[in-house]
Amino acid sequence: MSKGTLFRHFNILTPTASGVVANLSDSHVSVLGNRIVYVGPSEAQARSCLPEVIDILDGYGKLMMPALANAHGHIAMTLMRNTADDLNLHDWLFNAIFPREERLTGAIVRQGALLGLCEMIRGGTGVCADMYYHSDQVAQTILESGMRANVCCEGKTTNPDTRKSEVKPDQLAKFVRQFEGAGEGRLNVALMVHSVYLYDEHLYPELAAMAKEAAVFIQVHISETTREVDECVAKYGMRPPERLASFGVLDGPVIASHCVHLNDEDRAILARPNLMAVHNPSSNMKLGSGLADVPAMLANGIRVGLGTDGAASNNTLDLFHEMRLASFIAKARHRDAGSLNAADVIRMATSDGYAGMGFAHAGMIEAGFLADLQIIDLGHPALTPLGDPAAAIVYCGAAGFVESVMVDGRFLMYKGDLQTLDEQKIMMDAKEAARLLAGS
Repeated sequence: MSKGTLFRHFNILTPTASGVVANLSDSHVSVLGNRIVYVGPSEAQARSCLPEVIDILDGYGKLMMPALANAHGHIAMTLMRNTADDLNLHDWLFNAIFPREERLTGAIVRQGALLGLCEMIRGGTGVCADMYYHSDQVAQTILESGMRANVCCEGKTTNPDTRKSEVKPDQLAKFVRQFEGAGEGRLNVALMVHSVYLYDEHLYPELAAMAKEAAVFIQVHISETTREVDECVAKYGMRPPERLASFGVLDGPVIASHCVHLNDEDRAILARPNLMAVHNPSSNMKLGSGLADVPAMLANGIRVGLGTDGAASNNTLDLFHEMRLASFIAKARHRDAGSLNAADVIRMATSDGYAGMGFAHAGMIEAGFLADLQIIDLGHPALTPLGDPAAAIVYCGAAGFVESVMVDGRFLMYKGDLQTLDEQKIMMDAKEAARLLAGS
C-alpha cells in the first residue's frame, strides 16, 4: 500500500483551472503515491483519503504552492558561473562560451548538471527544460535527483570526411528509447534546434521532420537580439519566427526561448497552442539583449513561461528573482503598475510552465494533479507582515525561503535537507570540473 502524506493547516497559493490564482487559508492537502488526492478545509476528509500509516506536516507559519517551472536553461553551465561577464550575447557566446564548450566531456556535464539541480531544488523548482550537450548525462542526473524535466537531444553531427553537418536520426531515436517517459513519466524528450543563425540552412527542415517523426518537442532560441533579427532578414528576407515556421520548426510542440524582439507579425506566428515562449529577464538584461514584451505576447494568445537561462549568463537559477524582474520590467516598459501582476507571473512560473513543457497535470495544488509542490517558511522579516500572499511571493520571495520541495509525491528537500543528492560532494566535485573546463 502506498504511503500517504498529510499537510495540515496550510495557507495554499495556487493557480486554478479557471486562470485565477487562489489563496486558500487553513487548508489540508493529502498526497497518495505521486498524486494530490484531496485539497480542502476538512482534516477528517483529508485523513480519510490516506492509508492508516501517514506522514504529517503542520503548516502553521508556512505557505504551500506548486513547485516552480524553469522553462529554459542550460543546467551544466553552472560550471561557467562568474567567468564570462559584462559581454554582449555575440561576444559572450562566440568568444567566451564556445571555446570553453570545446572542452566539455560527459563527466564534466554531469558534474555541472548535478550542481544546477541542487541549486534549483533549493530554490523550489520542480521541473526544468534543459538544452545542452551530452544530454544523456543530463537526463540521467535528473532521474537521480527526482526532478521532472524536458530534456534536449542534439540531432546533428559533423561528418569527419566531408566536414559538413548532417542530421543523425539514430541519435534521437536512441535518446527517445532511453529517456522518453523515464522516471515514471518525469522526463519528456526534445530535439535541439539552437537558433535560426547557428546551423547550415539544409539542416532546419531535416531537423523539423525528424522531430515530427519522433513525436518530440523542439527547443529553440528565437529573436534574442536585434543582431539575430537583422542578420536573418538580410540572409533570408524574413524575420526569425517566419523563417523557422517556413522550415517546419514550429509545427510540433515547441519551447521558444527569449522572444525579445518581436513585432505584431512575429507574435501572430508564435500564437500556437503547441508553443510556449519563455521569458528570461535576468539573462536578457545582463547580456544587453533587451526587454521582452510579455504583456503583448499574452495579449496575442501566446503561452509564456519563465526561465533563468544558464548560470553563465544569469548568474543564478533563482526563479523567485525572475518572477520579480518579469513583473517590474513589464510595469516599467508599459508605464503601467498593473501590467503583469503577481498572479500573472505566478501562472507563468508554475502551471503555464509545466503545461508548456508537456506536464499538463501538474503545476497546481488540486486533487488529481501530480504532487509537485513546495513549502515556504514565512518566518522571515522580509515576509512580515505577509499581506497578499501572491504579492509576497513575487515581490518579496527568494530561494532561501523554501523549506521543502516535493516532486511526484517524493520529497527532494525536506526541512532544508536535500534528500536525493549529496550536496557537499557535488560542490567539491564541481570545483574540479570547473577547473578542467577552464583549461587550468
